Amino acid sequence: ASAKQILLSTNPASGQPDYLPSVAAFLGLSQQLPMHASVVVGLLRTLSRHPAYQWKMAQLLRRVGGQELQGNCAALLDVSSLRCPLWEEDELDPEAITSERDLRGRTALSVLELLLESLQGADSSMAIFLLGFKADAPSESLIEEAGVSGCPRTALHAVAEMVELALDRELDSLEWRGLLEPAGRVLAELCGHALLGPPTLRFLRSAHSLFAAIVIRLCSYPLQPDMQPSERGFLAHLHMLLAEELAHLLNSGQTSQTHRLLVPLLSDQTSSSGFDATLADPTLSQSHFLSQTLGALSRTTTGFLSRKDQGGGGGPLLRLLLQ
Repeated sequence: ASAKQILLSTNPASGQPDYLPSVAAFLGLSQQLPMHASVVVGLLRTLSRHPAYQWKMAQLLRRVGGQELQGNCAALLDVSSLRCPLWEEDELDPEAITSERDLRGRTALSVLELLLESLQGADSSMAIFLLGFKADAPSESLIEEAGVSGCPRTALHAVAEMVELALDRELDSLEWRGLLEPAGRVLAELCGHALLGPPTLRFLRSAHSLFAAIVIRLCSYPLQPDMQPSERGFLAHLHMLLAEELAHLLNSGQTSQTHRLLVPLLSDQTSSSGFDATLADPTLSQSHFLSQTLGALSRTTTGFLSRKDQGGGGGPLLRLLLQ
């Protein structure tokens, strides 16, 4: 049998499928054994790349490790104890990293890559589990702040806090700026996901007021051609998050909330878009509101129109413009 099959098999000594949970328990010892934790994350990534294994692995870890494992995974994304610069590809081998803070940063990057690979693959079971969504009905998940109504701290809380922390900082000053682009991409993938999007948007809106903070950041630091690719990527993901929230609000007929998000951004971009912010009036008709605000926004944030979602269509603004 292969190592993958053994890890998911029943232990004859205990009569339980406890090989993988026993290995995953090393994630809870990341402070004492950071290299062990890094190796375990790499192992989970390898297993998750096989859809036939991912579902079984997620179900097993959910049943045996549960909330403790979710919390351990979230702790690996604690930016206060790590360093993650913009490494070159040949610098990413954990065995080549000598600094403990750098090793923790590489492990955190692997966690984000695990989440992204799961979200973008044929089976998202591991991401659904580690991010705290229900296994049987992920779209009905109610995610609160950690500790509220018994909600555990998960990777979703850690990623949201990471992005929120970066919104009022100079990105070049962050020791963990190498995590920004993948962290932003995780949230963008979640918000654009057919099943996970609505509960994620609800959580980010209610627990973090993230979208208002994104508007402030985009007004202060618009996309520029000379930005570093990672910084442009991070800001582009912020645009995508905002676009998904606008699509949700407008599809729900919540034009007053949309107005509060759009006016600061569009007023700041008036010179380049030719948009008159006074037209973004929530009392206007839905079609007029859409044509004025979304048409102007699409001209100032080009990434909105090019995003491909799971349905194969364009980004949320393009879908709305075509309605």
